[in-house]
Amino acid sequence: MSDQVSDSRAAFLAVALAVLALELLALGHQPLRGPSTAEIEGILARDIQVHAGPVSDVRCARPADDVARCVALMYDGTRTRVAATVDSHTGRVAPTLER
Repeated sequence: MSDQVSDSRAAFLAVALAVLALELLALGHQPLRGPSTAEIEGILARDIQVHAGPVSDVRCARPADDVARCVALMYDGTRTRVAATVDSHTGRVAPTLER
C-alpha cells in the first residue's frame, strides 16, 4: 500500500514540476508592452526634428494598437501630418510622413 502512495506522490510531484516549468517558460515569452501615445509623440518629434527642422508639438490619435495618426506643429507654424506603425513584437515605432 505504501508503494502505491509513494508512486502517486512521485507522479503528482513530477506533474506539478512540469507545470511549473511550463509556466516559467511562458513568462519569458510575454509580448512586449507597446509604447504609450506620449512615447510615440516623443519619438516622432525627435525624428521629425532631425529630418525637417524644429518641432513645436506632436499630437497623436491611436485608431489601433499598431497605428498612430499624428499632426506635428512646426515652429514656423506649419502642420505636418505623420503616421506611425508600431511593431507588436518589438515595440519599435516606424514613422511615415503623410502628404
